[in-house]
Amino acid sequence: MLNKKDATWILGYYFVGYVLLAPFLMGFISVFTSNSIIYSGLPYLIIMILIYRKSKVVLVDDWKSFKSNLKANMVVIFKSQAFMYLTNLVINSIILLMTGLTNSNNQDSIQMLAKTDLFIAFFSIVIFAPFVEEMVFRCSIFSLFDNKKVAFILATCMFGLMHVVSSFLVGDYLDLVYFLTYASLGYWITKTYIKTNSIWSSIVLHMINNSFSLILILILF
Repeated sequence: MLNKKDATWILGYYFVGYVLLAPFLMGFISVFTSNSIIYSGLPYLIIMILIYRKSKVVLVDDWKSFKSNLKANMVVIFKSQAFMYLTNLVINSIILLMTGLTNSNNQDSIQMLAKTDLFIAFFSIVIFAPFVEEMVFRCSIFSLFDNKKVAFILATCMFGLMHVVSSFLVGDYLDLVYFLTYASLGYWITKTYIKTNSIWSSIVLHMINNSFSLILILILF
């Protein structure tokens, strides 16, 4: 667990640094270079470094724990991945039947990025998001709240909300139904984190899920 001060800093890096300031920094850097690795990758890298500095001790300790129970942890991870897939299949099928929507706006953005800039897509989806989002929505939330039931609900719901909040801000309220899809992902990732007691289990699960999603995009679109 992080101490509450470091957990608060990590939340600040994410919500203030990444959500609010990073888009402006990307725009500013893009004035001087058209290289997307620089103007998109640099802000991502800065956020990752800042979070790593606040969580290095926990990451090292949890890595030791993860390795010492590697086989059992990987079984939990792959079971969770299977449940994530089945749950999403059911939820997205219901959404399709009720609304006619085939994709969330977030997924459409990922597909567009994968087509236009595969390197940044890979880095942001498979490396950045699993590491940063797990340190924010699992490690920091559970470090800040002593009541684990409250932490579980917050970790699950905040994860879901952050994947549809942009749709709310632009007035695409129908897309908010995909909160259920992303909250279900958050549920299984949070459950994995609790069951294995290692942030690396949730990071690895998140990486596997996002990698699978990116591979499907490259094959099907």
